Amino acid sequence: MKTKLIFAALFFATQAMAQQPATDFPASASSFLAQELPKMDVAVTAKDHNYFSGGLERVQTFLNSWGLNTPSPEALNSYPACTEAVSDFLIAGLCKISPPNTICEPSTFLPKVSANIRSCNELAGLTHHSSGTPDGAP
Repeated sequence: MKTKLIFAALFFATQAMAQQPATDFPASASSFLAQELPKMDVAVTAKDHNYFSGGLERVQTFLNSWGLNTPSPEALNSYPACTEAVSDFLIAGLCKISPPNTICEPSTFLPKVSANIRSCNELAGLTHHSSGTPDGAP
């Protein structure tokens, strides 16, 4: 019985999160990135691959809360710069600590991720992003 209550609570919490207004997505994505980018920068500097598995789980949980696994995720489709910033920043970090050209093409991918983060922050009403540098040196 206790297990059923826990699953019911998780189901309703997930449903409530999925029903957030799509217009809230840029601010939520920017906030998520503001929390994750500094952690990733530390991991990149330390060449710590362990951060990335937990980071991937957090990205999946975040995107799922915005309807990733629904037929037409309005928030994710409405704000592609934010969606791509959230889905690609970990790849950018791995790109920095991996042998050249094994994960991505740094000269094109890293600036693209950085531009998406800037665009998402602008959509969220932020004028700059003070932490995290996907296109910076490792």
